[in-house]
This record gives sequence, structure tokens and C-alpha cells, in this order.
Amino acid sequence: MVVSWRALSEHQFFHGTDRHFPVGEVISPAGESGGVNYPNTTDRRYAYATDSESNAWHYAETTWMGGDGQNGPPTVYEVAPLGRHSKDPASDKSGFSRGTFQGDRRSKSGWKILRQLPMPEHMGDPEDWR
Repeated sequence: MVVSWRALSEHQFFHGTDRHFPVGEVISPAGESGGVNYPNTTDRRYAYATDSESNAWHYAETTWMGGDGQNGPPTVYEVAPLGRHSKDPASDKSGFSRGTFQGDRRSKSGWKILRQLPMPEHMGDPEDWR
């Protein structure tokens, strides 16, 4: 089911990554931006977000652990949809779990960065992640 961004405009969405973006930047689908955090489970036609700040921090940390350390510490951004978005499927076409959370969303239009969230205290200091 595809939901109009207007129908969910009161919801907050978050994007977790190890890449740095300025406020106002657009997180584009992976096929356009070239950045793929989860190459085996990511559909490159979409950009992804989640409705849970906690889940976004999980994705940010997982991305950092799977990266080469060149991008930076785990970072979470509050984002807004630039168009229509839909539920991110929990399984792929073969029926294998993709490891997604219930509130995950995907969009072919992308997500605009509204602000960067501070790292939670329990995760330490961003400098500890370098």
C-alpha cells in the first residue's frame, strides 16, 4: 500500500547512517546517489527512513560497523518525505527476511534532512567512533 506523504506529514521519520550530510540535503535513492548501506537487501530504486529514532540509531551503528571507517561516526537525521512513500517490505521476493523494522518506509522521491540528532549518551562520544 502506498501512502501519500501528506497523510503521514505529522509523523517523524529518521535516517541512520555513517555519512555526513548538511541540513537541507536530500537523501536520494541508492541508484541515484551511489551509496548503499546494505547491498544485499537494498532495492536501489528507493531511499529509506524509519519512524523510530531508536531503530535509526540501530541502522547507523550497523552501517558504521559494516563500513571501512572512512565516513564518520553513526549519525541520525530527522527527515521529511519529498513525495510518496510506502512500507518497506520485511522480506525479499524470495521470502527471505530483510531485517527491517515495522515502521520502516521507502521512497523513490527521497527524504529531505531537517536536522541532525545528537548521539545518545549511552553510545558515548562521536569521537569514540573514529
